[in-house]
Amino acid sequence: PNVHVENTLFAGNSAMRYGGGMYVDAHPIALENVIFAGNEAEMGGGFAIVNEGQPTLTQVTFVGNDADYGGGLVAQESGAQPVMRNVTFSDNTSFTEGAILFWYSASATFEYCNAWNNTPANYYGVADPTGQDGNLSVDPAYLDTSLPDPLAWDLHLDLGSALIDAGDPALTDPDGSLPDIGSYGGPGADLWDLDGDGYPVWWFPGPYDFATYPGQGWDCQDQDAGISPGNGC
Repeated sequence: PNVHVENTLFAGNSAMRYGGGMYVDAHPIALENVIFAGNEAEMGGGFAIVNEGQPTLTQVTFVGNDADYGGGLVAQESGAQPVMRNVTFSDNTSFTEGAILFWYSASATFEYCNAWNNTPANYYGVADPTGQDGNLSVDPAYLDTSLPDPLAWDLHLDLGSALIDAGDPALTDPDGSLPDIGSYGGPGADLWDLDGDGYPVWWFPGPYDFATYPGQGWDCQDQDAGISPGNGC
């Protein structure tokens, strides 16, 4: 792929037709440590892939996206063949069929992925891979998705999440442990810096430890460059 999207959040966007968060048509692209949260479209609330689109998705989170067709993701046409590893889909909704929707002979590779509580179904148009190749169907147990604004959701994993250390063992988290499934796992988990203040956001499971970790340079709040470990986090 000649386009890489890394450590990026797509939240609260909308589209009239394809891909509330992102739309790829016949272009190679790689996504690593990406979040699609609370996006809307007619097809593919989070992500739409059509024609010869063959993206690779690694450590990606789809949560709370909505569409008429394919609330989380839609892949359309036989050339649409995404490869997904350590990806999780939860609480995505669509009017009909499935929140992970494959049309017209589109296909995918799922490895160490998770699909849970998507409406009306997790998968449609492709065989459910749960139980094979490390794929799961469990509650990801995020810290907080209760607020109406998806930008305010805390998508770090709870300490009891079944996605911790459940990813592809060919990868590791930054601390050398097995990778967690989702956007705060894998080698790029410690590279999040959405507010551009120079402090990487806390990536470990569980809430930010205010007492211990400011001295190690983690950012407790990645939406505001005025809040960082260096000035009173």
